[in-house]
Amino acid sequence: MNVASILQAHGLVPTVPSPRHEVGTPQTLVESHVPKVPKIPAGKGRDAAERVGMRLDPLALHAIRARLLMLAVTLGIPRAVVDALPVEELEATAEQATLCEGYMDGRGDPLAQTLLVLYLRTLVANACEQSKRSGS
Repeated sequence: MNVASILQAHGLVPTVPSPRHEVGTPQTLVESHVPKVPKIPAGKGRDAAERVGMRLDPLALHAIRARLLMLAVTLGIPRAVVDALPVEELEATAEQATLCEGYMDGRGDPLAQTLLVLYLRTLVANACEQSKRSGS
């Protein structure tokens, strides 16, 4: 399970509505209003967008692992949960957290922090569920 699917499960990622049958006809195109797309403030997202798709350097992997470990300690989550994450999962988590940097969630908290807390809690919930299945 990756961060994007966790966000989707908690309703933090908007779903794209399915188009109606008459979408894209000349009549609907004439009547439709194209909203203005807000500009992204200078510097926001540019560095993160450049990093997406690139392999992260070891320092970035250590940074995201350290950040997850600090959050785990704060939340009372065992260190083993973070230690068990494969490199690919850490890379994906680092990229997605980087894309959220500089933005706030609905409560005014940093979005990247909310994402990582939700991610850790979901990992723990999944681990507990798997241990119950294997123990039963």
